[in-house]
Amino acid sequence: MAIPTVRGVGSFSHGTNTITPALPSGTVEGDLLIMVLETRAQTITVSGWAEVPDSPQTAGDPGEKTRLTVFWVIETSGGVNRITSDSGNHQQGRIIGITKDTFDAVSADPFDVTAGGTQVGVTAVSIPGDTTTVDDCLILAVATGHIPDVTGTTEFSSEANSDLSSVTERMDNTTNRGEGGAFVAITGGLATAGAYGATTTTAVTSANRGVISLAIAPSAAVAETRYIRSKLQSRKGLEFDADRLVSTGLISADRST
Repeated sequence: MAIPTVRGVGSFSHGTNTITPALPSGTVEGDLLIMVLETRAQTITVSGWAEVPDSPQTAGDPGEKTRLTVFWVIETSGGVNRITSDSGNHQQGRIIGITKDTFDAVSADPFDVTAGGTQVGVTAVSIPGDTTTVDDCLILAVATGHIPDVTGTTEFSSEANSDLSSVTERMDNTTNRGEGGAFVAITGGLATAGAYGATTTTAVTSANRGVISLAIAPSAAVAETRYIRSKLQSRKGLEFDADRLVSTGLISADRST
């Protein structure tokens, strides 16, 4: 297995009406597309896309709310719809693409585990970790803020997670549309299945925040587990927890053994 790879990130889209976040450059059929959206605590939808587990996350009191909503879809030959609904006050968002054949496209969704939460009035952004069950997951950690009310790309800095490799800021955007808001997205690799801690970043502006982390499973994880399960069950009809055996390394998924 190998950690899923990032195809790229589409350009920023924001407005007080519907928006159409752009595709990452080079997107092809079979890529995993993940759309990160921030609104003023109002519901937003994208026809044809599925909402990820633990989404949405809404934080703040009635006058200072932000809502983080994350959707996913697999790109098609004809191209998927990318037009959002109009949530009301404003919407802003971007799409990150994960390269085809590097992520789990077999299961009901491509996420091994997810986690979510909220923060109130902070510059020290903390996006929760979780415990993965397969090796080589790509962690995508995202957060929003109900302010600032300005358009920019330098709101967040000092991204970190000592449990992950190649920690990289992928999105950093704020808007002056409606009452304003912010969002950030960070990726990192987790080579060995198990617990990973919070991903952190520092914001310029103290704000209320929705936070979500997603562990994107690698393409081989499901195939290997299914192969081991069939191999074990063929032995006198016995059933084993193949997922645990593979993820803990107690048995190899190498077909030559």
